[in-house]
Amino acid sequence: MALELEIVGGGGVSPGTPMQVDPSFGAGHIVSRPIDYGLSGIGGTVLGHYRAVGNTAPALFTANVILAALRWTDSVRFCLPLRVRASVAVATAVTAQRLDPLALFVARGYSVGDTTGATSILPSGDANKMRALMGTSLVANLAVTSAAGGLTGGTKTVDAQAIGHLGLCGSAAIAGLGTGAPTQDLYKNESGHGEHPAMLRANEGLVLQWGATSLATGTVVVSVEFEWVEVIAY
Repeated sequence: MALELEIVGGGGVSPGTPMQVDPSFGAGHIVSRPIDYGLSGIGGTVLGHYRAVGNTAPALFTANVILAALRWTDSVRFCLPLRVRASVAVATAVTAQRLDPLALFVARGYSVGDTTGATSILPSGDANKMRALMGTSLVANLAVTSAAGGLTGGTKTVDAQAIGHLGLCGSAAIAGLGTGAPTQDLYKNESGHGEHPAMLRANEGLVLQWGATSLATGTVVVSVEFEWVEVIAY
């Protein structure tokens, strides 16, 4: 004789709400939307979802400089990047040349932030939260560069291979005033890839680098968008 079993939510999450069963395959059906960021009634930890946008100063960027960076240092919680986007706009005319793409890398052993030549876009207080009751972001450093030499001064080891890129060719070629690359995703947390997104633990982060070719003349502005969630576990 089959035993009927009903699992009902309790505590401060969903009291009295039964667990759903998939009608097609009979499997337990659990959907967490948005990604669980902790609630005041659960362990006393309130984290959150955040989004911040920044623009570099107009600059004649040199090869492989860091245009923007995010550094995570909390040893208990984790940073889950949801999306990183960027665009490039010419501020003063650029000499026509081949340009390698901007590239997004994961940095390990990120024990000291790149704070030289930096303009911080790190949220504080209630700024840049996706909901007012969320906690203040625990990100240690979040900045775009204000210098042609990029962000410097950090201690880290950057992965040899990028996890995303923005191409500067074809319709996105940069030359005269107003040309450039429209906003594109360098990284986006989507289903697939084994269902496991990038996760940042203590002293890890993301760095966005200019390509391997320096600009000869002219200046460009790079706009960067970071979206992330801070979690207890995933």
